[in-house]
Amino acid sequence: DDSDRKILVETYYYCHTLKETANELGITENATKTRLFRARARLKKILTERGIVYEFFLITFLMIFPKQAVRITLQQ
Repeated sequence: DDSDRKILVETYYYCHTLKETANELGITENATKTRLFRARARLKKILTERGIVYEFFLITFLMIFPKQAVRITLQQ
C-alpha cells in the first residue's frame, strides 16, 4: 500500500536514516523500524507469490543501490 511504498522509498531509495525517515513521516524512530520490518515482510510475500526469489531481488537491489547494503544487512 501507499504507506509501505513511502517508508521503503524514503529509507532505501532516498538513503534516509531512520531518524530522517521518521521526521519526514511524522512518526517515532521505533514506529519507523516497526513499519519497515512489516513493509519488507509484505514485499517479500508479494514477490514470492509472483514467483520472484526474494534473495535474488535483494541482491539486484543492492547492486543498484550499493549505499544501502550495510543498512539492509543490519536491519534484517
